[in-house]
Amino acid sequence: MKAVCRGDTAREWAWIVALLLVAFWFRTVRLADVPPGLHHDDIKNVILVEKIMAGDIRIYYEENYGHEPLYHWLQALYFALVGSGYPELRLLSAGISMVGLATVYALAKRLLGQNVALWTMAWQVVSLWPLFYSRRAIRGVLLPPLAALTGYLFIAGADGKRRPDWLGRWGTWVLGGVSLSACLYTYMGARVLPVFFILFTLYLALAQRARVKACWRGIAAFFVVALVLSLPLGIYLASHPEERMSQINMPLNAIRRGEWQPLWENSARALSMFSFLGDPHWRQFVADTPVFEPLGAILFYAGIAASLWHWRKPEYVFSLLWLPVTLSPAMLSEGAPNFLRPIAAQTAAYLFPALATVLLIEWLERRAHRRLAWVAVGGAIVLLAFNGWRTFDGYFVRWPRHPDVRFAYSSTLLEESRYLDASAGLDSVVLSGHFPADLDPGLVDRFSRRRDLAVRWCDIRQSLVYPDGGSTTVIEPDYFAIDPVLRERFMGDPAPLTESRLPDGTLVYAAYPLGTDGLEHLLAEAGDRPVGWSRAASFPDGLPEDWASLDGAVVFGGRVALIGYEVLNGERVAPGDVVTLITLWRVVQPGPTAGITFVHLLSPEGAVVSGYDGFGAPPNRWVSGDVVVQIHRFGLPGDLQPGALPIELGWYERDTGARWPVSTADGDHADRLLLQPLIIAGEGDR
Repeated sequence: MKAVCRGDTAREWAWIVALLLVAFWFRTVRLADVPPGLHHDDIKNVILVEKIMAGDIRIYYEENYGHEPLYHWLQALYFALVGSGYPELRLLSAGISMVGLATVYALAKRLLGQNVALWTMAWQVVSLWPLFYSRRAIRGVLLPPLAALTGYLFIAGADGKRRPDWLGRWGTWVLGGVSLSACLYTYMGARVLPVFFILFTLYLALAQRARVKACWRGIAAFFVVALVLSLPLGIYLASHPEERMSQINMPLNAIRRGEWQPLWENSARALSMFSFLGDPHWRQFVADTPVFEPLGAILFYAGIAASLWHWRKPEYVFSLLWLPVTLSPAMLSEGAPNFLRPIAAQTAAYLFPALATVLLIEWLERRAHRRLAWVAVGGAIVLLAFNGWRTFDGYFVRWPRHPDVRFAYSSTLLEESRYLDASAGLDSVVLSGHFPADLDPGLVDRFSRRRDLAVRWCDIRQSLVYPDGGSTTVIEPDYFAIDPVLRERFMGDPAPLTESRLPDGTLVYAAYPLGTDGLEHLLAEAGDRPVGWSRAASFPDGLPEDWASLDGAVVFGGRVALIGYEVLNGERVAPGDVVTLITLWRVVQPGPTAGITFVHLLSPEGAVVSGYDGFGAPPNRWVSGDVVVQIHRFGLPGDLQPGALPIELGWYERDTGARWPVSTADGDHADRLLLQPLIIAGEGDR
């Protein structure tokens, strides 16, 4: 690198600025399109940050499998200043990543000089691994800059002759301890960093005893400050088991049983991530893409070999020790190679190919092969350019198109939101998702710029919603279709208002009109079917003697009223049939509840024979006056005896099981209703 980077400070800064501009372009170009939406983990983080902004300050958040708080506190400040819309919520991570490039540069320069630092930054700028997480709103992206800063301060403190003057003798060590504790409050992968600094201190004590003797008080201050500041988190984690750790610690559990093979196999896969293996899951990374391509891997291993050759020098041992220690979270947890858990390893990973490049160029210059040195410089630049193309093609071209990625990042909801933003004449819409109660609405709230649109949520595989009982538009996504019975009975066979397709013709979504003709027709018939209640525990003839008929709409828990129902099979069914029941509801009072319906077919003795629990339109998304159509299906046992069996219908809270009460005609309260009995036909009646 001397051939191109020798010179004064102005030239160094020119290279730094040029590299940072390229990095900024990589981290901000097409930010609204790649990733092609938001992962549910991203929106869970946003929901968590909204709690923090409302005053929920904790040392650790158990939501979303457990989160350290520091990144989310920064998010709360950022959202207060900028907002949490899409895609601007990603800019915080992009900015943190840019800071990470600067801190790694500073660390590499202090360890191995300006030339190695510049090549290290160049590798980080064009490589996929640092880029991938710089465009997601997740806490792991904060760890590389904090880890590099901690390493820089430790090295600066140990090097008394080159200590930053503005920090003073003790300031470097104290700030280093603060930085180490900040790492621990950022991401679980940081918990190995104290191990690294202990091991590196032991190495210094053996290799450079005089240096350690001169600064042992500072080293002690470094560890004491980190320990004191991290103690609250440590105490909390010691008394609260982590859900995420219980999910990923399979190799450690195997060791406790005396089985070491899973650890060796997992470690081998983790170590192979630099040249041979990539994460096989598209939703987590550009699948099967290792950190380095073959030539970059050769430089990587050459840099490791050169560092081993200089094992007596701390500046080389620092990176040699850093890499395996920070890679250990991937070794000790299942699913390697995983690129997020060992994210702190980025601090040292790109230093090795940079070191090999500089050593090669310097060797050629010493041998008076200046032309060959320039050829080596040019070859290294071409290799970096190729890696830039490799990153662009993998991340911006191939990765966002993959079906697993589009699904994981809710691309369909993003496309639907863009359609709604462009449809000024549309005033209401029914959307559907896998998590219609919270995560999917949270995504659309970030994707969409409109705030005047009446949006209703349900699972169209089992329900439809009519805003205020009127017509609307329902959007059918690519991941599941409207229930065929609901489509036929309430929609007919309408032509789509619009469709969105990928370039290969794959359907993304289709928007359909949802008129009220089917609803009105069913209401005219279903509203007259009998609904009653009874205190009876047995039903020998289908209807109990104390049957009390209820007229009009029946309200459950003051929240929702049953306004009609229909058994599509008719009144007579056979053993082994699947019963299809449609219920019609009008929202009376919405609220933050997790209620669902239960439909049970009862035996003459009052035992549950079959049934279905569930409701496709989440109550916490209800709006007063809305009408909800719900479909219930349940299979009948094949050995069911002939006779009349009652159907009970009610609501309960999902979390507690407490049933919603119903006011009866005499002012009493029941916790269920009885519908028209179902006639089970005998052999001769079929």
